[in-house]
Amino acid sequence: MIRTADEAFNVMTAHHRELDEGVGHRVAALRQGARDGDRQALVADLVAFLVDEVLVHAWAEERTLYRAGGIDDALVGQLLEEHRALVTAVEQLAIAPATDDVRERAEVIAALFTAHVTRENEELLAPLLAGGGADLASLANQMRRLSDERRASGAPQDEPPESDPLATVLASLVEATVALARAGESERAGALLASAWAALRTSRPDLAVRATAALHRVARTVSPQPVSLSPRSSAAHAPIGETLLDVRDLAPAGRHESIFAAYHALAPDQAFVLVNDHDPTPLRYQFEAEHAGAFTWEYLEAGPRVWRVRLGRTVGNR
Repeated sequence: MIRTADEAFNVMTAHHRELDEGVGHRVAALRQGARDGDRQALVADLVAFLVDEVLVHAWAEERTLYRAGGIDDALVGQLLEEHRALVTAVEQLAIAPATDDVRERAEVIAALFTAHVTRENEELLAPLLAGGGADLASLANQMRRLSDERRASGAPQDEPPESDPLATVLASLVEATVALARAGESERAGALLASAWAALRTSRPDLAVRATAALHRVARTVSPQPVSLSPRSSAAHAPIGETLLDVRDLAPAGRHESIFAAYHALAPDQAFVLVNDHDPTPLRYQFEAEHAGAFTWEYLEAGPRVWRVRLGRTVGNR
């Protein structure tokens, strides 16, 4: 039990340092990993640490520290944006193709997290300690309790499921959808996981990461199917009058945001051409979960190195 504000400040800054060092150690190991098999195992270890420790910590902060009195709303908004960027970067690392240079993605995450916890220490925790308006000890104890409960949800089955019922339900759903995919029902599996992602991505981004990672794993277990190319596929770039959105060179944290932003900016019956370095089938599942009947999807090119999809908004949908 943390009893004083000074003790709380020391405990929280030390935890920040521990998390930062944990990320840094794993990124350094990934940087030095030579063989593909080693690299995949190191990526899995980094993603697990980020999801189970860093994102759980961020989730607990949002429900305690970020709601404390006397904090500038603009600062809280900026810190929340950094959490969202971190979630997206972790998600993109989890689903990155085996051929991708995951080390660069990991370096981006490490730099983002280091800057974030430094800012929290200097601009959030230090003023709270100096100001004395918030009960820092109580906030630290609340954070610890919430984090412990969240981690317990991933523990063995004898842990109380009520500690995090959503995590328990998602774990069961992932297990069921993997079985569906192996039984040849990949479309149903993908649709179910995308629906879970859509329901969780605002309120529980840590679980949304898990749903997205499972969605991409399911997609990779499916045997490649022939893709019907649109007659427009003979075009070298985008059809006349349509925007080309090439996300291959975007930072990991920017890909999905750019795609969804481009879609939301469309007027009815408009479209853009998405260029990607892997089959964006999981993205199609996500669009079906959030925009069923309101979008069109046409393959213009289907690998093996480049995929081009004409993504449009249907008439009557805005």
